[in-house]
Amino acid sequence: MHCSNLLQLLRLTIPLVAICVASSSRCCAQESQAARFELKGTVVSKTKYGFEIMTAEKTRISITSDDATEFALRMNNPWFQKEYRKVGVDGKKLPDGTRERITYDLPKGQLYLLAQFRSPEQRDRLMAASSLRINNYLISDLPIEDAMPEGNSLVIAGKLDLETSQLQVGDQKLPITLGLRGATLRGRSIADLIPNETVVFVSGSRNANAYQADTVLFSIR
Repeated sequence: MHCSNLLQLLRLTIPLVAICVASSSRCCAQESQAARFELKGTVVSKTKYGFEIMTAEKTRISITSDDATEFALRMNNPWFQKEYRKVGVDGKKLPDGTRERITYDLPKGQLYLLAQFRSPEQRDRLMAASSLRINNYLISDLPIEDAMPEGNSLVIAGKLDLETSQLQVGDQKLPITLGLRGATLRGRSIADLIPNETVVFVSGSRNANAYQADTVLFSIR
């Protein structure tokens, strides 16, 4: 998979510029027939085939999803449990002021990582370090084309080895540290949405008052 497609998940600082991947062909096919939409809101109910959100304007909107809809988790302060192949993230705020900790299974098999630096100066400084500290990144269980940030490029992508904390780009293996900011995990499902707790960024197509989701990026508020 070419990393330029996945940069769609990094557009809203890891809100939506990369998830339209599994559904990208459908996006293109429907673009001339239906209007595109992007919405943000809190999930208030869900079924097997869709969910309803409440927007900041207090408007309730029903959104349909299907097997082609891609769900991705915006990870708040991720903590990787490498030996168990899990990741913990911050959830809702508890009465004592702390945050609930929610644990998700990481996808099985080979993992891939795509990250984007903020500027050439940041890129050059981090690439020169003994261990590359990565923020603003996407973890995927689907292959991503290798990319080394050379010239004007701010993108790095390759195979992720959590056990050894290395990113393999071509034949080169780079020691990395995964940061806490701008982290997204692909390969989730509608089952992860929690009514009244989950905030979603949704992109898709609209016909009249029917909203069909292509990509859903969600987090726990």
